[in-house]
Amino acid sequence: MKIVEILIKRKITTAMIFSGICLLGILSASKLPVELLPDIDLPALTVITPFENAAPSEVEKLVTARIEEAVTSESGVTEVKSESIDGMSIVKVSFQWERDMDMALIGVKEKVDLIRGELPDNTGKSIVVKYDPADEPVMIYSVSLTDGNSADTRKRAEKEIVPFIERINGVSLVELLGGDKREILVEIDNASLYSKGLSLPEISQAIGIWNYSYPAGSLVNEGKEYLVRTAGEFRNCEDIRSVVAGYSENGVPVYLSDIANVTDAFKERKSIVRFNGTESVALLVKKEPGKNTIMTCESVRDEMKNIASGGDGSFNIRCIYDQSRFIESSIDNVLIAAVMGGFISFFVIWFFLKSVTPPVIISLSIPVSIAGTMVLMKIFDISLNTMSLGGLAVGTGMMVDAGIVVLESIQDRKDGDRSLSGFDAALLGTMDVAAPVTASVLTSIIVFLPIVFLSGLSGAVFRDLALTVSFALVLSLISSLTLIPMLAGLNMKFSVIPHGVKIPGGSSLVIKSARLSEISDKTMSSIEKVYESVIIAVLAEKKRVIAAGCFAMAAGIILFTFIDSELMPAVDPGEFSIEIELPGGTALGDTSGICETFENYIKNRGSAEYVYTKAGCDPDDNISEKISGRGADYALIKVFMKKGISAEKFITELKENLKFSHRAEITYRMKEDIVASVFSAGKGKTEIEIYGNEESDLKESGNSVKDMLSEIEGLKSISSVFDRESPELRVDIDRKSAASLGLNVEDAASQLAMAVRGEVSSSFRDGDDEIDIRVRLNKIDRTGVESLERIIVKTSTGVNVPVSKFAEIKTGKGSGRIVRREQSRINIVSADIVPGGDFILEILREKLGDMKFREGVFCRIADGSDELKEAFGSLGGAMILALVFIYMLLAGQFQSLKNPLIIMASIPVTALGVSLSLLVTGQTLNINSGIGMILLSGTVVNNAIVLFDFIDKETSRGIPIETAVIEAGRRRLKPILMTTLTTILALVPIALGMGEGSELQRPLAVTVIGGMAVSTVLTLVFIPVLYSVFNSSQNSSQNFSQYTSDQFLNQPVPHSVHVSGDNTVLKTGGIKRKNIQKTKRVRADKI
Repeated sequence: MKIVEILIKRKITTAMIFSGICLLGILSASKLPVELLPDIDLPALTVITPFENAAPSEVEKLVTARIEEAVTSESGVTEVKSESIDGMSIVKVSFQWERDMDMALIGVKEKVDLIRGELPDNTGKSIVVKYDPADEPVMIYSVSLTDGNSADTRKRAEKEIVPFIERINGVSLVELLGGDKREILVEIDNASLYSKGLSLPEISQAIGIWNYSYPAGSLVNEGKEYLVRTAGEFRNCEDIRSVVAGYSENGVPVYLSDIANVTDAFKERKSIVRFNGTESVALLVKKEPGKNTIMTCESVRDEMKNIASGGDGSFNIRCIYDQSRFIESSIDNVLIAAVMGGFISFFVIWFFLKSVTPPVIISLSIPVSIAGTMVLMKIFDISLNTMSLGGLAVGTGMMVDAGIVVLESIQDRKDGDRSLSGFDAALLGTMDVAAPVTASVLTSIIVFLPIVFLSGLSGAVFRDLALTVSFALVLSLISSLTLIPMLAGLNMKFSVIPHGVKIPGGSSLVIKSARLSEISDKTMSSIEKVYESVIIAVLAEKKRVIAAGCFAMAAGIILFTFIDSELMPAVDPGEFSIEIELPGGTALGDTSGICETFENYIKNRGSAEYVYTKAGCDPDDNISEKISGRGADYALIKVFMKKGISAEKFITELKENLKFSHRAEITYRMKEDIVASVFSAGKGKTEIEIYGNEESDLKESGNSVKDMLSEIEGLKSISSVFDRESPELRVDIDRKSAASLGLNVEDAASQLAMAVRGEVSSSFRDGDDEIDIRVRLNKIDRTGVESLERIIVKTSTGVNVPVSKFAEIKTGKGSGRIVRREQSRINIVSADIVPGGDFILEILREKLGDMKFREGVFCRIADGSDELKEAFGSLGGAMILALVFIYMLLAGQFQSLKNPLIIMASIPVTALGVSLSLLVTGQTLNINSGIGMILLSGTVVNNAIVLFDFIDKETSRGIPIETAVIEAGRRRLKPILMTTLTTILALVPIALGMGEGSELQRPLAVTVIGGMAVSTVLTLVFIPVLYSVFNSSQNSSQNFSQYTSDQFLNQPVPHSVHVSGDNTVLKTGGIKRKNIQKTKRVRADKI
């Protein structure tokens, strides 16, 4: 403690040190990256492998199964699941959290490359990607033209908006969704194709060779060097029409215009984007890793304003989503919480200490602690995000606790001995409580140590919160033992009205201040009298008090059974989405029509600020659209409500008033908290995974499960993977007929695909744009079974034959995707659970256990309960580890194996306060409330430590236990009440859910408030009784044989000391022992 004495004594040095911390804090805060989420490296990889023109069954057999087998051997793999869709294999690999994902990425790439030779020749190169929440767009804009010309919107956005946004520092990529994409369409007439003896591959090849530019070298003429270049690229559509597609039998050229229509058109639409009912284009802005989100978004907003106001003003630009707004709101909430915490601390301390000076001194520790925290965050590479800022908001009220105890101790020294100088009072007062204060803060810090080492997503998300709170508490401890005593030693005097300043009503303020001081004295006097009466009464009824304490603990634990549990707290952010899944094969126009029904209803109700709609999915837009496997039968509507209107109530209204066919699956999803969105809990939904190898068995078992679910009341929207089968026309090739005509299956399939889907044969350059030239049959020649039968295919002998000559076309249904888990096919049966239907899962498990399936078929419920159990299991382990650490710390401080157990008895009594507060406020048991319980376990022992330390010191001086208990309560009641009130009241704004983003910390705040409120009351009663019971034998045989003369003689004799060996009672009035007897070693019988 020598360093403490030096810093208290050397005031200028101390002031400069903390001024330097504040300066470094400001610099660090300006350099910290601002993110939405902590840096989470999720242990999952996705292997994407294109396999063009292949059906899901072929993709599964030839690609997916082989990749699954290869990646399973990679170290640390916990689960492999996959989806095989048309033309693409998607394999998702999950790893243990301890696995280095950079090394895992390299390993999986190597495994996939090794089996490259085993895959079909036309398989595309596999892409291995990591999922990173930071890759999500930070901003989404809707762009449309004021003249309503939707055809030019995408093109103009690509040229006039995207380049300017992408050049902004911090922007990595801008993606476009929706809009028309230009394409040169060459539509061939099937009859002309047959009559001219040509084939689609020949026409495609001809277009390619007629659209060609090539450098021919250089030559020198008359002293000048000329580059020679063959310029044969198309300049317009007329050039394309003049292409010679082939020659007739008599050698006459057949021009493309003779057999095809060439038009400058648009690609076939696969998605439609609308904003408030008007067709538009969506811009997704993504940020570079490590860049400041707020600054990047601000730059994008400024540039968008310039674009919208500049030029001819032809753009309508609206921001749909801005991640920086949420972060700014979170930062504002932290600042508000810090300011409110400072004010609360100020008035609480002013009330109890009856002077303006102590609260002014205490309030200075808050900015110092926050500034020092910023420095440590910079050192430990922690960004400003929702979790780290939440940690600061939660820790604001705790920052002043240590300072309150120290300042009250200093004040106690001053009041006890007026002759002490300011420095001596500050030093002695600090030394009196340095040990318990340090232990108290360390117990609060040490409980966060297990959270830092938590495995799984919980640890990754809450690590920043735990470290931030710990940093703040460490800085508050340092300032409490140095800065606060130094300032207190200056004997500064602050008045309600500064000296020499005259303000209207000033005398009234002085009177009110005096009145407040009088109220404080009376209040504390009343509380002390009540507490003294209570403690005397409970010490006389120790057994009953202990029984009551045990009953309170049991009652609290029982009440937990009545509290609902979930992974993350539910919020109503005024935003929700509607997911629409229609039967496979539904046209984009029909999907868009259903979306319009929703849009018109929402518009007429006038409850929404704006509505964003995306009907269909275009795999060419971005990788997310591609791997989703969705098509024209899917739509997403995002609804942003006006302020003050509940999204949850509006969803209920939509469900009641808008009814659709049972084949249309409509899912309403409340926008999750930004952190909760990382957890895939699947609230209100249950899924049953049916495993098997035969598709027929999976279908049959799935139908049986669906029938069983339909009998359970409380389940709705029951569906399975196979319900989304799409209608298909299957071309079955007769191999013998094809062979006799000189055809093989590959040639026939590729020519048929070119006729129906088309093939990009070349590109047309228009300025800086490269536009695809697509060749395919006329729409009338590819509309149904009969037209497909007439499609011309050229054989190896050069003869054109219709498809009907070698194949039969059948109608049927095919699965749009094949889902696998652990290298086995599965059928997923899903159902929505009505609100309040949590009991249904137990019924479901019972009925599912009674069902009989075919051999090789089994099922399991995948309802998110495993994730919930894992999360709560991790928190339970962290809680146990935190309790062990607390015990070890207390045992080391008090040099006892028994006494720490007495102090820690204040922890289980919090169960009643926690459960009651959660029940009353309607909060649930979730990860956040679990973190609150861990925090509580380190906080509630602080009061017990302060109380126990005083009792222990008094009894060691020979004062009877009961007397010491009463005196400890009287002397330590004020600091205990002050620290408790500052912590509780500082959390009230968070508990009330004030501000956006506060819902995440609300369960934590409610847990701490309820636990501390009940624990403080019970601690002041329960802990003294326990101490009295477990240390009564020690006190009865107390003697002073262990005191040396210097230690003993300088101690004040208590007013009443029971001397061992007889019933002699010394009533000395506090005189020094050295005035009674001076010996080298003093025994009780010598006094």
